[in-house]
Amino acid sequence: MHTELERFPKFTIRNVIGTSGCVGEFDCDVLFADGQSGYMCADGRIFYRGKFSYLENKARQAKFLPDDPDFLSHLSADRTYAYFDSYWGAIAELILDRTIKWEKMKYNGRTPARRGLCSVCSASIDEENTGYVAGRGAHAGKMACDKCYPAIVKPGNLSFIDDGTILTQIRGLK
Repeated sequence: MHTELERFPKFTIRNVIGTSGCVGEFDCDVLFADGQSGYMCADGRIFYRGKFSYLENKARQAKFLPDDPDFLSHLSADRTYAYFDSYWGAIAELILDRTIKWEKMKYNGRTPARRGLCSVCSASIDEENTGYVAGRGAHAGKMACDKCYPAIVKPGNLSFIDDGTILTQIRGLK
């Protein structure tokens, strides 16, 4: 498993049930609403987004149904994946996806610059605070500011998600 992902909760698939999803087990307590979206990450590169639901009377066991049914053919029993909730999973996927082509945003003084927020830290991006924009594909139009791109996005660094965040926001502990 990608070393950056070792700090995150793990979900091990125990059984793939045809087109109905898969059943697995978390390595720790993870709090999510039944049917909540989340992500499983394989090898620090491939993210599977889908819905998690608890199995009745089964501690730490859950069912996962990917949003894209074609992903079921890629999942296998006894394989372990890092777990992310829907918020942090979207950010982690953006940071770790090496297929994204990022382009430096330019402002020439006449043409209005593209405006938006950094997808990592939510800083404003405009004529004065430039950044990078993702090209084609599922992440087209996502932005990274001049601070986050070189420190986090370019190197694929998830260390900014500290252990406290993992405990309180991803695992749901207080």
